[in-house]
Amino acid sequence: ELLQTAATPQALAQDVLEWLNCPPARIRQLEQRFTVLHQDLHRDTPTLAAHAIAQTLQT
Repeated sequence: ELLQTAATPQALAQDVLEWLNCPPARIRQLEQRFTVLHQDLHRDTPTLAAHAIAQTLQT
């Protein structure tokens, strides 16, 4: 991860080269991790919030 001043053209090029040379197994591992993160973030938030509020009101 490159932030602000560390995001130089040279640093970005180095990171791109690392990704281009990344073993397929590592890419699959990251894809699986990001899929899990996506599923975790893609929730029925209004229903979860309503349920949490209802539980709080019952106590």
